[in-house]
Amino acid sequence: MMRDRIVNNFGLKILSLCLAFIAWLVIINTEDPVETKTFSGVEVQVLNESIITNDGKMYQLVNDTGYVDVTVVAPRSVVNRISKSDIQVSADILNLQLNSVIPLTVTIPAFEGKYKSAETFPKNVQINIEDIESIKLPITAELTGALRDGYFLEYMTVSPDYVTVSGPESVINTIDSAMVTASASGLSEDAELKGTLHFYDADKHMVDESALTTNIGDAGVYITAHVMETVELPINVRTVGTPREGYHLSSVTTEPAKASFTGKQEAFENITEILIDDIDISGSSSTVEMVVDLEDYLPEGIAADKDLNKILVTAVIEKTGTRTINYPVGSIVVNNAPVGYQVNYMGITEVPLVFKGSEEELENLRSSDIKVEIDLSSVKSASTYEVSLEVKVPDGVMLSENKRIRIKMVRDSK
Repeated sequence: MMRDRIVNNFGLKILSLCLAFIAWLVIINTEDPVETKTFSGVEVQVLNESIITNDGKMYQLVNDTGYVDVTVVAPRSVVNRISKSDIQVSADILNLQLNSVIPLTVTIPAFEGKYKSAETFPKNVQINIEDIESIKLPITAELTGALRDGYFLEYMTVSPDYVTVSGPESVINTIDSAMVTASASGLSEDAELKGTLHFYDADKHMVDESALTTNIGDAGVYITAHVMETVELPINVRTVGTPREGYHLSSVTTEPAKASFTGKQEAFENITEILIDDIDISGSSSTVEMVVDLEDYLPEGIAADKDLNKILVTAVIEKTGTRTINYPVGSIVVNNAPVGYQVNYMGITEVPLVFKGSEEELENLRSSDIKVEIDLSSVKSASTYEVSLEVKVPDGVMLSENKRIRIKMVRDSK
């Protein structure tokens, strides 16, 4: 009877155990429920690459499959401790299918056996296998930014001047040129600048360089910039000898009076002028004009503009008791000019005016003491005219002879 009672209660015992297990599951899932968490941008590690590279080929991951999302299912206490760095996603070349697709494998070694599942999206990566090609290209250089004011780039060199670039055949076939760039902003002396090298196609678009390698290595490419300074200097004259008796040297001028010169910064350290020092006026009784080659008078390391080879030197020789002053045409007062017209002095910048008087008065005479006017009352149309100068000077000085100049009337461009 006792045995029957035990047998009759066996079903209740089984039921009790099931209910207890269910209760335990409810408690466990309530206190530590299973959750799903997605980790974005996990890097894919490619294994056994040598299978491809040892055959003289290379591969590229296509469709941006180098990074994938991983979804992990695990208890909350586990999933909250997992970080992206714990997750390992691999694509093994040994599992290559159809010569382009590799299934992905995901593991979380630090939490092995503690999570229910881990899956990637996408589940495969696609690779493109190509032959490796190489080409050798000359490197062209480009400097960006403006040099310091007063300086200019004479020329530049590149080191090395050629580069060998290797990569997938499809990419190599698009490369047309190699260019290195560097900043020259504020440069005022020769400098070696480390540049950035890029490759371009025939349309001057930058080529994707992610799969390319070069023979440059970490040494890099350098641009050597050779910089010159531009300095404006006056051109002065020193004469040799003395004029004929009864005559004197009144003035010496050059055309132009000053000019821009180029050279290295150190070449200008002690230079304040360009001196023409061999103009011979011995025994002269009239103005001496000479055209000289400026290159003969330039210090070493300094050059003039290529269009400024010849200089006109004018040494004004006057009879004692007279003096010549070169009056600027821009200071001439124009009276009664017809409306709508302008005066053109036809390339003349100065008018030589000869005055006579006492040596003291002549010595003190300045251009600012003189007033020169022209009257255009008779001018009515655009043409060339010869007009008289009306010259007013201080007491004690007078114009040696009347002066006329040729002018051209042109219509106002306004």
